[in-house]
Amino acid sequence: MTSKKILLFLIFISFLIFGSKWIISYYLFTETTSTKIIFESVTDGYQYFPLVKYLAIFEFNNSFNPYFEKLDNVMLPFYSIVIPSLFYKFIGSFSFIVVEYLSIFLFLLILYKIFELYYSKELSILYSLIIFVIPILFSLLPIGELTYFKLIQNDIFTLRFPRPLITSLYLFVFLYFIISLEKLDFFTKKNFFILGIILATTLSSFYYFFFIQVSILIFYVFYRYKYSFLDQLLKNWKSLLILFLSFIIVALPMFINMSFHEEDYTGRLALINLNLSQKKVLLEYYLTVYLKKEFLIFLLFSTLYIGFINLKKFLNYKLINLFYLFFIGSVFAPLLFILITNKSTILYHYNNAVVILAFFLILIIALDIFSNLSIKYLNKIFINFTSIILIVFCICTNIYKSVLLNENEKINERLEFNNISNIILKDYDLNESTLMTFDNRFMVWAVLNDVKFLNLTNFIMTPKKDVMIEDDLIKAFKFLNLDSNDFSQFIENKKSSWRYINYDLSTFFFYKYMANPIKTFNNSKNFSIEINEYIKKSSPINFQQTLIPNDELDRLLNKFSLTKLNKFNYPNIVVLNKKNKFFKNIKSINNYCKIYEKDFFILFVKKETEESCY
Repeated sequence: MTSKKILLFLIFISFLIFGSKWIISYYLFTETTSTKIIFESVTDGYQYFPLVKYLAIFEFNNSFNPYFEKLDNVMLPFYSIVIPSLFYKFIGSFSFIVVEYLSIFLFLLILYKIFELYYSKELSILYSLIIFVIPILFSLLPIGELTYFKLIQNDIFTLRFPRPLITSLYLFVFLYFIISLEKLDFFTKKNFFILGIILATTLSSFYYFFFIQVSILIFYVFYRYKYSFLDQLLKNWKSLLILFLSFIIVALPMFINMSFHEEDYTGRLALINLNLSQKKVLLEYYLTVYLKKEFLIFLLFSTLYIGFINLKKFLNYKLINLFYLFFIGSVFAPLLFILITNKSTILYHYNNAVVILAFFLILIIALDIFSNLSIKYLNKIFINFTSIILIVFCICTNIYKSVLLNENEKINERLEFNNISNIILKDYDLNESTLMTFDNRFMVWAVLNDVKFLNLTNFIMTPKKDVMIEDDLIKAFKFLNLDSNDFSQFIENKKSSWRYINYDLSTFFFYKYMANPIKTFNNSKNFSIEINEYIKKSSPINFQQTLIPNDELDRLLNKFSLTKLNKFNYPNIVVLNKKNKFFKNIKSINNYCKIYEKDFFILFVKKETEESCY
């Protein structure tokens, strides 16, 4: 097959895989595009959709509240959303469907280009499909629920927007670029220009991968030039200068955005300052992890295998060498990050990357052994047939998940959502309306449909200060005639299966109240003895746990009692999700008509007159 035919083939199979999901969706559900992309979104990826729109319309500080003005900007993962934003500019919500297709195609193409450097075209297609299929396969098997397999399932490549749908592409582009240079001169101006672009785009999309890339680069240069690597760096200073300049220029939008962002916003995203004692705790944690027998056994056996194949010049040992370097680079990346930065956020992403690249090392070894066998025993027909089987498997799985795994409850909830959204679009001009909802999906839907005001906004869609979010939340409770007991239940600390987290409150504050051995809210220890002990025993990288100190709970309750409905923007539309238990006592709202109620949602609209509701 020629390169052109390969490209067309990848375009075709990407469409087959992509289309099997969306064709079924369009067949089963008659709904607007904005509703469809929300419900077809993988897990919580839809929460990032408003950021795409903000970049498309160049509006970064909308409070959705007529009384809150002059806000700073939201913090954007710029290069994760810039391409979707360009599409959004012209085709609106349909852009997310287009981007999903392009991402599938690019992922398969990048993997193909990696394997093509060492294997036949047929094997390269097969290996690309194997990697694409593995997360899907794990999602269907009981083994997928095991910790490490769940990480592989979720973090290699899935359709969750923008991570890993977009962010994984930057990592694999980098890996491909490094692999492609193996037989070429490394220190060229062109190469370092490209490296600067890759590093900058990665930093502004998923900075964890940036530090992994930097760590890999350090090991790679040493791998190629051994003890003369410093001489090489000094000799090629012009190339380094080009890397620096291209990096700065491409990363400039991110730096500008950082200069004007709202600090409370990044606080909700778990960004914290690190002092020396906190760094020490984190470094000790990683040292402990890397000294566990499981890790040491894997490191020992992989290192011995690498030594063996290099000694014997066995198979494609140079490719395996590189994936071993990628794995080692991921191991040192969190240490590099902790040492050179004074801030931190959700560090477990580094741990996940170590698992992913360790898995890739194992997989590449297995595939390389298979390639040796295939040369001797397997023909092209068998290899191509296997590729077709994998494509059919992807298509069938999409159909299975769309039809058979769509439980009646989920379908009915989606239909109700669709009914209410159609009522709103038919009877109201959202450009002139105010909507109140506690439901994340309706918030996102409202933003995508150009709502003017939202009484409540989740943690990511607005740069409002925390005090503003508190005001909005308390006034919403007052408006709904909910009392202090209801509010107390809403904000109280709650234990989940493996951590403390209040999902209702996290909708609005996310990780503001994170609690682990290195960080609590205001560094407080004002918790019960039991909770304090639980925090101490928690992992220092558990940024996903949230606990509100007792004095903060008291402050919020006191604020609730003192707050009046002054400067309150009474909504035209109120949508309540009955899954939220704190709504159970709401039967009516003064001066509002209940025009829709079924199993999942209630819709209230503001009375136009004093007449009774119909």
